[in-house]
Amino acid sequence: MDTAFPDAATAGKIHDRDFTCERATLQNGSLILRQGSGQTEVIVSINLCAVDARESGGKSYNIGTNFSGVTPQIVLRWREGDLRITQAFTNGYAMKLQLEPIKADQAPGRIYLCLPDVFRSFVVGTFNAQIKKPSPPKPS
Repeated sequence: MDTAFPDAATAGKIHDRDFTCERATLQNGSLILRQGSGQTEVIVSINLCAVDARESGGKSYNIGTNFSGVTPQIVLRWREGDLRITQAFTNGYAMKLQLEPIKADQAPGRIYLCLPDVFRSFVVGTFNAQIKKPSPPKPS
């Protein structure tokens, strides 16, 4: 995929709704792009298969729609009224993601993501992800 990254802040459309990334974090091996909070929150989560967020710094991903290897799982989350909706993708999407080396608990990055849902959700642009400590394990 030879798509160039735009120099604008990360934005796009998720499930036919405008999306502007207000917060980006790297935590528990996932890149999480968020807009809003509570009832208006929209989340794009990319599981980078890393145990620690610091393992993701300096990595690049270039995945075409016909890629046959192991791909990061993409999860979209949003609300429709009182319902929480989750939609996951493990293949069929196109993604170009570059994370720069981590400096001072920040990881600058660029993303181009197009999903195969009926609305053709997408997210493109630059971000500066905050590194968060891993969540503690849940008690059993």
